[in-house]
Amino acid sequence: MSEFTEGAARAALLLGLTASPAAFGQAEAIYGIPPVEVPEPCDDLAALEPRAMMGRLTPPLDACLDGRLAEVTLSDADRRRIEELRIVDAWASGEKERWHGFASSFAEAHPEEADLAYKLALFELKRAEHAASLRWCEVALARQEAWTGETRLHRVYRLYATRAKAAAGVAAAEPGDEHLAAARRFSREWATYARDHGKDAGQAEALCAQLEEPCEQR
Repeated sequence: MSEFTEGAARAALLLGLTASPAAFGQAEAIYGIPPVEVPEPCDDLAALEPRAMMGRLTPPLDACLDGRLAEVTLSDADRRRIEELRIVDAWASGEKERWHGFASSFAEAHPEEADLAYKLALFELKRAEHAASLRWCEVALARQEAWTGETRLHRVYRLYATRAKAAAGVAAAEPGDEHLAAARRFSREWATYARDHGKDAGQAEALCAQLEEPCEQR
């Protein structure tokens, strides 16, 4: 796999980065992407990665990839690459529900993918799927050593925030002492993390107040 395709495909898969429409022509010129949809075979997975980055896998190509996934002789490495291609393409093309289906299945099979668990946690919160968001927060936080420096600080902070908000959503939808206790604990931990790492704790403290949970000032 070339330096471009490996780096670009991973970024798109794990972070949801996409090329702008204005970059299509340039990418076609540089990477040799045909300007029209051609139902060619899908044996060369590396050649399909620039297309997937721009959400331009055609229905025939997607059907071809789906057929390859059904092959009992398909290697684990190629199966993974095909699944990643479809995740990249679905996000880049704006088909968020299709992306969600592909990404969730992939993350279930590969829980070590902290970046994808992180993205799913945020995505599920936006969909008000609070229990699912909460679960993906825990998966990502358990693998936070995958990140370093400012990236780790930023993502862990967002995961603490997302976890607290998701837990509050669960507590609101399913009243009970256990859910309320979890929401209070996570809101307090969010506030503590924010203060300890120089982040704004205002939203966390507001959630604490809403849940009638004291967030001690320092």
